[in-house]
Formats: sequence, structure tokens, C-alpha cells
Amino acid sequence: MKRLYRWVMAIHIMLIWAKSKPQTKPHKCEERALIEVLILEAVQANPKATQSEIMQTSGKSKRAIQDGFASLQAKGVLMREGSKMNGLWIVKGNIE
Repeated sequence: MKRLYRWVMAIHIMLIWAKSKPQTKPHKCEERALIEVLILEAVQANPKATQSEIMQTSGKSKRAIQDGFASLQAKGVLMREGSKMNGLWIVKGNIE
């Protein structure tokens, strides 16, 4: 009986601690949306911006920026016009 009481109290304390712990990290969906908005703002400011430039100015990982570009292109919001070296990014619409 004593073991059960200790076990129940330990779980109770963990649940109270988990509820009181502040949530500082945004959810993955929110983080992706923020990256997409960041990409759109950067591209509107400089249509010749590269993924590497956006990565350096934003502080996000290269993979996160690549995924953001791929997601925006799949949604039809962002389009590349021209070649890889001399092309421009064109924003066609808003994120839904």
C-alpha cells in the first residue's frame, strides 16, 4: 500500500509540474507557417534572393528554408521564373 501511495504521489507531482511548465517552443505547424511568411517577405523585398541568403538573414536551418520553398511552390504561392542563376522568385498569391 505504501508503494502505491508513493507511485500515485509521484505521478501527481509530475502532472502538476507538466502543467506549470511554460510552453516556449512553437508547434511544428506554427513554425512552418512562420518560415513561409519569412520567405515570402524576403522574396517580396528581393526577388533575386537565394535560399542561402534567406537562411543567413533569418537564422533558420537550410533544410527548413528548403522545405518552406518547396511547400510554397506546391501550394502555387511562389514560382521561379528564369534560370537558377539569373531567375526571379514571383509571389502569385497568399498563404491559405
